[in-house]
Amino acid sequence: MAMTTTKITPTQEQIAIRDAFLTGDDVLIEAGAGTGKTSTLCMLAEAAPEKKGTFVVYNKAAQVDASAAFPENVDCRTAHSLAYGGMMRQKHGKEITRRAHDRTSVPSGKLTGPLGIPSGYQSGEQFIPDWVIASSAVGAVRRFSQSADETLQAKHVEDVDGIEDQWHYKEFVLPFAEKVWADVQQPTGFCKVTPDHYLKMWALTHPTIKGEFVMLDEAQDTNAVLLKIIEEQKQQRVIVGDRCQQLYAWRGAVNAMTSFSADQTLVLSQSFRFGPAIAENANKFLALLDTPLSLKGFDKIESHLESLMGDPDAILCRTNASVIESAMQAQESGKRVAIVGGTGDIERFAKGARDLKENRRASIAELAAFKSWGEVQKYSQSDEGSDLKVMVKLIDEYGVEAVLNVCSASVDEKNADIIVSTAHKSKGREWNRVKIAEDFTAPKEGEEPSHGELCLAYVAVTRAKLVLDPGALSWINTYSAATSVAA
Repeated sequence: MAMTTTKITPTQEQIAIRDAFLTGDDVLIEAGAGTGKTSTLCMLAEAAPEKKGTFVVYNKAAQVDASAAFPENVDCRTAHSLAYGGMMRQKHGKEITRRAHDRTSVPSGKLTGPLGIPSGYQSGEQFIPDWVIASSAVGAVRRFSQSADETLQAKHVEDVDGIEDQWHYKEFVLPFAEKVWADVQQPTGFCKVTPDHYLKMWALTHPTIKGEFVMLDEAQDTNAVLLKIIEEQKQQRVIVGDRCQQLYAWRGAVNAMTSFSADQTLVLSQSFRFGPAIAENANKFLALLDTPLSLKGFDKIESHLESLMGDPDAILCRTNASVIESAMQAQESGKRVAIVGGTGDIERFAKGARDLKENRRASIAELAAFKSWGEVQKYSQSDEGSDLKVMVKLIDEYGVEAVLNVCSASVDEKNADIIVSTAHKSKGREWNRVKIAEDFTAPKEGEEPSHGELCLAYVAVTRAKLVLDPGALSWINTYSAATSVAA
């Protein structure tokens, strides 16, 4: 049952946001880590009980939490649930969404015949097998579905490691991607339909979301397709997020905090998650980012920074390789370890590496262009292949079976002594005692840290409530000092 009263004493920032909302203006809210975003939005809805609105959240878990918190005049929905309802009113919509909720996955190798894909694609000395081409076509439709584009284009085809002429490959794949997109729009077909597909179909109808206002959560990492839907709405819009928590620009997410044109922009800077010590540390990263935000810690929480050796609640890593190393070390010390988000990606890479080591073609697309593990090792040392470097190093150092054993020994979070996560997957989470792993790197002398790395660091250090061990992110202290002296 939805709540009807938000039992908090509002801060001056929250009062200012409420007053702005009551004017009917479009409002953009910069909400820092732990600053009571949900409570604030509930307050807005309660201030205008005669108005009906929709709160668009980023996943099912957030929808459930929001539905329990918001008053009855707000309908809390994911974008996919809105699209599902919209598709029910379209021709063949019922059949298409039924296909999307069929749990049967269609392996890429099964699509090569129906799509008319030839036996492979030759790029210099590299041969790309037909199932990788099918996978690229399916991936192109996924990327198109998440974009604001009206038509499927070659740019939606992802690069394949090891190919010399990426653009030629993209144009080669495009006709097959067009066949996939045509198929998923039919009541019956041979391709797997996903919620992203029918969200795109719904978006292309330029729909209207019901209500007198619409709120968008996590606006700093919004799919471009969803942002376009929100921008096209005629009712009052409230955009909420933290531009410095943008972590998914690399996969096409849009930072609506910098692109959306609002009538009023306001901030939530009083954090209720942690005390002044952690806020002070976070502000050192924020000072290097383009943001109007500076966090204030909650005086009633005695948080502090210290070295955590064997007893953190969570370890946050930059890479999957470090997640495995940290989990391995904790397991060796007798700890039950949970890995946030599961281990599927890591296991697939390890099995692909095993295929190559045993002189078989790798069964995953990112390694399919290579004939041997040696080629992968060499490629990972190049600038183009640097994204594979940490996983290659992990496999070389510990071996495939050791990596797979760590994955299989991981437990559910409710049974864990310690939780290990990438910083990316930690967003939206919090723990009492957090240790930052050693795979974050300081900027080189004379270089400025990248925007993406600063955002990731800010997210990581603001997951702690009571104790933060800044680990490899301690570089901010000397960097800040040096910057102050230079200024």
